[in-house]
Amino acid sequence: MPLSDCQYAARVSFVFNAGAGSLRSSTLRRRLNAGDYDCVPSERAKWVKATDPNTGRKVSVAGLVRRREREINGRAAVDLEGDGAIDGFLSQAFLAPAAV
Repeated sequence: MPLSDCQYAARVSFVFNAGAGSLRSSTLRRRLNAGDYDCVPSERAKWVKATDPNTGRKVSVAGLVRRREREINGRAAVDLEGDGAIDGFLSQAFLAPAAV
């Protein structure tokens, strides 16, 4: 599917942070590939856990909860050029691919 630069950057950033292995088998990936872009907010809200190094169990991380809320609510900006200007928002970047 064709993606704008902002869409591509947002998805690469998310994969880097979430882990390619985890995303590969995720419901989020399956639904995005099926064209279900309405699922993005609810599916991304699930990605708030990390492995506790002491117990080896997955636990919710307050910082990830806040980050996902900012992303979902359109307050997580993307600066593609590195010039300090906002080129888009992560929540928008996960939506339908750009028309070409």
